Parts: sequence; C-alpha cells; structure tokens
Amino acid sequence: MRYYKAFAIAEKPFITWHGWAKDIVELTEMGEFENPLIVAENVIPAQIYGVCPWKIVSGELVERTAPEMEAFEEEFLLAEKISEFQAKTNDVNAGSFLYSGKYFPMHEASRLFYYAIKEQLGNHTLMTIDGEEFSLLEANIDAFYFEYTKQLLNLTKPY
Repeated sequence: MRYYKAFAIAEKPFITWHGWAKDIVELTEMGEFENPLIVAENVIPAQIYGVCPWKIVSGELVERTAPEMEAFEEEFLLAEKISEFQAKTNDVNAGSFLYSGKYFPMHEASRLFYYAIKEQLGNHTLMTIDGEEFSLLEANIDAFYFEYTKQLLNLTKPY
C-alpha cells in the first residue's frame, strides 16, 4: 500500500497529498514510519464541501471542527446555488417562446434584438426558430414582448 504525506496549502482544499513511499518497508527505511503527516492511501479522506476534512495543527493531522465544516458547507452551497443560477443562461439560449403560432429563439443575439425593437418602435422583421421571416407590426410589439419576457422569467427563476 502506498503512503502519502500531507502538506498545508493556502487555498482550498487546504491540504495536498504527495506520494511518499510505495510501501511500509520503504517508509520505515526512510525513517518516516512515525511521521504523523503520513498516512496510507486508503486512509486519506475524500473532500467534503471542497475541503479536506482534516487540517494540520502543530505538525499533526486533526479533524476540522463541526463549526468549521458548517461554515465550509454554507459557503459551498451558496457557490453551488450561484453556479446553478448562472447556468440558466444555457437554458435561455436554448429556449424559445410562442407568439402568433410561431416559435421564436431566445439566444443572446435575439434577446438583444427584442430589447432594441422595444426601444425603437416600428415594423420589424424577425426570424423564427425555423429560420422563417416574420413581420412584426409596431402595434403588436407589446404583445410580442410580453410573451418573450414571460418565457424569460420562467427560464430564469432563481429557485
């Protein structure tokens, strides 16, 4: 069984493991058998909330306290929630909405165009998700924009 030595690092996961000996014989020959920072590979804990659940204190490996792990959990869950919310951009870019019997794309270029036609009133030619041209009259811009924003809200709800 291989043995690894723990080294403290400044950023998460706060401990990095380096291969130290290929077996107990080599570890003993190195004079490291009693080193409290060296453990067998099957003892190295999996990361929890992005950190090693152990830390180095006074040259020894000790378990992190429950309050420490709770703080890491809170931070991890918040980061995960933010990441999931940011990933909604992919859902929006792949999304579409129905207006006047046609489906319209919601990718970023389309969203910018929809915003622009709302600001620059007039008749506009749009493209459906099938690549067809669609004539949108100025009188219908509000209804079109309502359907677009309704779907945008559905796809971007944070919870």
